[in-house]
Amino acid sequence: MRRAAPLVAAVMLLTSACSGGDTTATTSPPTTSTDAPAATTTTDATTTPVDETPVDETPVEELTTRDLYDSVSPSLAFIETELSTGSGVLLDSGWIVTSAHVIWPFDEVRVVFPDGTAFDRVPVVRADVYEDLAVVGPVATEAPGLTLDPSVDYGVGDTVFLVGYPGEIEAFPTPAITQGVISRIRQWEGADLTFLQTDALIAGGQSGGALVARNGALLGVSGLGGFTESNFALVAAAEDLDERVAALIAGETPGRFDIHPIAGTDPSTEQEVNLASFWHEAILVATEPAGTELSIDVDESHILDLTDAVGYSLSPSEELTSSIAATTDHAEPHYVFVAATQPGPSTTTVRSSHPLAIWSDPDDDQVVEPGDTVLAVLDVSGEFDVFRIALRAGQPITVTVDGLLDAVVWIDRIGNPDEALAFDDDSGGGLYGTNAQVEFTPDQDGEYLIVVSDVLLEPGVGYTLTIE
Repeated sequence: MRRAAPLVAAVMLLTSACSGGDTTATTSPPTTSTDAPAATTTTDATTTPVDETPVDETPVEELTTRDLYDSVSPSLAFIETELSTGSGVLLDSGWIVTSAHVIWPFDEVRVVFPDGTAFDRVPVVRADVYEDLAVVGPVATEAPGLTLDPSVDYGVGDTVFLVGYPGEIEAFPTPAITQGVISRIRQWEGADLTFLQTDALIAGGQSGGALVARNGALLGVSGLGGFTESNFALVAAAEDLDERVAALIAGETPGRFDIHPIAGTDPSTEQEVNLASFWHEAILVATEPAGTELSIDVDESHILDLTDAVGYSLSPSEELTSSIAATTDHAEPHYVFVAATQPGPSTTTVRSSHPLAIWSDPDDDQVVEPGDTVLAVLDVSGEFDVFRIALRAGQPITVTVDGLLDAVVWIDRIGNPDEALAFDDDSGGGLYGTNAQVEFTPDQDGEYLIVVSDVLLEPGVGYTLTIE
């Protein structure tokens, strides 16, 4: 298959169980509220405002559902950003563990506990966008913390409960609880992670919430749901999270997979962009406040799209054109995609009513070769990562993309006017069976392009690209 243009049209973004939209308060704030956590000026893993001595107060006997909720819910944090809301689990060390996509792409978030204690600016310590984990804090709160116990027992058929903040619109909410069973245990070999599959109802905003056993033990942190028609949840097991969370706090995870701002350089109302192929795209960043009227155009051999930070197109027409006039709807950055309509290298000038900065994708135009495994990130919703590889005629390769995404991969040659030379969507297996894997044998010597994208258009998703 070959797409009509290498950028995002007006599509519905499918989020991995985090909730966006209006977060205006609909209830009166509780009596306890603070402006910031006790330690917002440091992310030193050795500095916490609470006693770090582990105290395991997990009940050993089964609880009624009401007692279980009363025991666990005080440890569930409501997390809010300018883009979305989600859940987090307060650990007994004072740190909060959540899903990376909940806090993306911010370095500070708002945190609220069920007792009404609120922290408006809690630092994001570090995030791993490949495994979809993040740690924020630490916070000084009287709320009890839960323990990530690697030895916690579980099995298929066990009754479990998801506790978090699905579909939340209040500014000072209380968590919700749903019940189900562990229906299957899945292994993600690419990250050596165990996931517990449960039919406990999951909805937007539940990401980062807690999966607990009948006795209140923390079994894992939820993050994945809505990928399938059955809408089951996948929860990263506590047995695999303890060391990973400690590594995040200590800054021992790969920096390229960490949360980082999408900031352009040299803003101007006129920008010349050079595209190496049909598959390459220029991405420019607009940082104007909400309600700004933007007018942007390029020559007729190129097309434009304007999206917000989570991928919603602001183009007034479903047809991609060389001219756009639209009004920004959020204060966060907006992205201007520029692409060519014809194969081969091209150049165009982007003219805008307001300054646009050019963003340079650190993954684009990396040179790879057989035997390589590359760590990369689809930073912006709808973007394409383009890699270069030199091949000899008759030299077979197998390209695999692995990650928490619905990956697609193309192999093509610059200037090819026809369909891409190779394409795959779901042949690579993986946690959901959505990895891409394509086998390709070139018919001539030369430089080829490996192009990676995500069907779900998720922003800030890490993946591995392996060439064998």
